[in-house]
Amino acid sequence: MNKKGSVLTTVLLLAGLLILLALPVLQVANAGYKTSVDEQVRTQAFYLAEAGIEHGRAAALATLRELATRSAWDPKSIIGSTPFAVVSPNPPLGTGTYEAKAWLSHLYDNEYEVLIKSIGIAQSVNRLAQSVSTHFPVTITPGHGGDAVVDMVLFSSNGFVLQGSSEIKGSVVSNTTAPHSIKVTGGSIINGDLTVGAGADPASVVDLPRGATFGSVVKGQVGTLLAPREYPQVKMPAVPGDLPARAALCAGWNPKPPYRIDADGYYPEIMVKSTLYIDVGAGERRIRVGKLDISGAGKLYLVGTGKLLLYVDNDINVANSGSFNANGSPERAVVYYYGGNDFSLTGNGIFRGSIIAETANVNIKGSGKMSGHIVTGGTAVNITGDGATDMSLVYAPNAIVQITGSANVAGAVISDHCSITGNGFIKYDGAVTDVYEQLVGGSKGTVIPGPGIWSPR
Repeated sequence: MNKKGSVLTTVLLLAGLLILLALPVLQVANAGYKTSVDEQVRTQAFYLAEAGIEHGRAAALATLRELATRSAWDPKSIIGSTPFAVVSPNPPLGTGTYEAKAWLSHLYDNEYEVLIKSIGIAQSVNRLAQSVSTHFPVTITPGHGGDAVVDMVLFSSNGFVLQGSSEIKGSVVSNTTAPHSIKVTGGSIINGDLTVGAGADPASVVDLPRGATFGSVVKGQVGTLLAPREYPQVKMPAVPGDLPARAALCAGWNPKPPYRIDADGYYPEIMVKSTLYIDVGAGERRIRVGKLDISGAGKLYLVGTGKLLLYVDNDINVANSGSFNANGSPERAVVYYYGGNDFSLTGNGIFRGSIIAETANVNIKGSGKMSGHIVTGGTAVNITGDGATDMSLVYAPNAIVQITGSANVAGAVISDHCSITGNGFIKYDGAVTDVYEQLVGGSKGTVIPGPGIWSPR
């Protein structure tokens, strides 16, 4: 028994000794494992922070480019301790998350610097975080054009009315600060932002349907301008006085049509009752006319690859089933109208081109179809019935613009006051910004980024 007890004691002593020797080794191994895991989590957090830098840079540049198109915007207005852009992943990432913030500082003239800081947080028990920052220069040139640009679907200086089931697809801007100067009734909605005059209280300016809230009527943000917008008056080019004089032209049925114009010239009157072709060649065809009438079954077509510049002194009318450039691109015809009588497109009339009127009002009625752009210094633009303008700029800064029935505008409307009723709707098309620059004048604003300097922290 004594020998057996001695052996057992020896085994127990040896086992205890081995355990004592193994504990430090296990502790070292566990510490190494924990360090390895923490390093992996830190690396994951670092990559998340880097992703935030890329997201933050893209968001910062997008924000600056959007702001640069706005009226009276000063880049220095967003300089300060508050970031002008904050982003995080949406939808959330399964491996963790990040938050990136962007600040702007001024260097000199139009030169600025963007600082972006990003924090990445890995999805772990300890939720370890890593920070990364970058900064890069940007050149910011705010837009202009009579102090305003076309960054919205509707600008209506003194308010607007939405009635029935009318709809606006895009953002709306108004200088108005007067109480109840914007009225929204029925099921009308604004699918975009609503911005009212500087210093105004939107709740006082806007009348909503009974029981409605801004959130149910305006699907974007509601805010105020920094300063009033001022759009320039319509400027007309000088009437060409060097065109060869031609006899009045009646494109009727006797002699048998078609009729043709293939040279520049001045016509006291052009009446189109059948078919008239104007050959514009490969450049610009300049035609000046005292009175233009396209009515009955009259059709005016353009041939060639160039562009028609048509100067109308006194009167223009497209009525009944008459059509102007019905099978051509609207960009190939510009009509400068100097007369005081209304420009009217009635019946089943078709007009494809730009009408630039000095003081005339514009009426598109019945089933009249217009594709192109309206620029007028007149006081009224009426688009009623099924009348439609396709991807167009309606630029009428002095006018009351009325869009009624099933009429629609796809582009942008600039007016003194606007009324959209029935099932009328307008929707934004960014292409009108270039049209505005060409027909009215202005600049979209630019933001040019430079190379960045990156640093982990």
